[in-house]
Amino acid sequence: MTTLLMPLASARSLLPPFVIFGVTPHYYISSTCLRLMKFALPQDTYEKIDHRMYHSYQSLVTYFFETYTGTKVYFYGEDLPTDTTENVLYICNHQSAIDWSLANFVGIRQNSIGQIRYVMKELLKYLPFFGPYFMQHGCIFVRRDGKQDTELRRRWIRFHDDRVRGYWIVIFPEGTRYTSKKKALIEKSEQAALAAGYEPFQNVLFPRTKAFELSLEYLGDLDAVYDLTIAFKIPWLPLKSKQLGPSLLEFVSIFGREVHMHFRRIPAKQIDGSAEQRKKWLYDTFKEKDRLLDHFYNLQSGGTFPGEQREVPLKQHQVYPYAFFYFALLGVTLATETGRYYYAKAWQFGAITWILTPLLYRISELLG
Repeated sequence: MTTLLMPLASARSLLPPFVIFGVTPHYYISSTCLRLMKFALPQDTYEKIDHRMYHSYQSLVTYFFETYTGTKVYFYGEDLPTDTTENVLYICNHQSAIDWSLANFVGIRQNSIGQIRYVMKELLKYLPFFGPYFMQHGCIFVRRDGKQDTELRRRWIRFHDDRVRGYWIVIFPEGTRYTSKKKALIEKSEQAALAAGYEPFQNVLFPRTKAFELSLEYLGDLDAVYDLTIAFKIPWLPLKSKQLGPSLLEFVSIFGREVHMHFRRIPAKQIDGSAEQRKKWLYDTFKEKDRLLDHFYNLQSGGTFPGEQREVPLKQHQVYPYAFFYFALLGVTLATETGRYYYAKAWQFGAITWILTPLLYRISELLG
């Protein structure tokens, strides 16, 4: 029986990346056409269409990562506001390659998933299809060396000026994923903590503050900071702290995984103050994350955060229509010879775009 079930489980885990990546040519071409129409459309109309397109695609991603995999999502801390939409700065610890998609778990429950943008590593703008789209969508690319202060400030100003219908901006202040195997990175983090007057953290890296500071400085209409602390759990396996979180394939290969989210909502006006005060607020926030994760991985806690554990159910209409749409879109494309021909051409176009991405990115920057 095991011999029969293992191949079936493997095949099942391949369906999500096949569909998620399989429809990227359709999505990218549609978004490029929308981008070309931007100058002929009112900014509000352009952003409304872009929000709806992004909402549909990220709802597909959420379908696979939550519904398809039977993932249980548990919330702790403050109640997630689900009856309103607001401008949000989302900060979170960084454990896995799929942490970006976990912001969807929060955003979709507030009907704000289409508003999500990310602060991303500069290298990611060179990804085929995704890099150019994230640039079009208003994401902000940053370099680790910190040698782009003037350019970063210009990007935040542009980000704020381009947003008409609201935004979520997602930041992972650690800058990279935490794992005990990254010895040099952990040593550097410990040195930074000691230099700032903190005991070295055990479950998170000491946070970088630049993106956080610029967000508070330039996003004058920011409503709140959403502070998320996230941990993963496979109910039938022992808890392992300080481990790299799951990759995309690892996440979708297991049915019934648990994602635990500790949530705080902090009104933006409560974090007002000098640059040093804002830095200290972020440092203290990550000190608290370290404490929460200590509690989660303690054997006595059984893999839970402090306080009441509760679910905020995901409604079927929030994901199923979009999943059916993209399944049908990909199926129709691959079912006919003509569809397959143009699909192959689209991937060729994507490859050429990938090669030209540095040039296209620079042109877009110059055009504003």
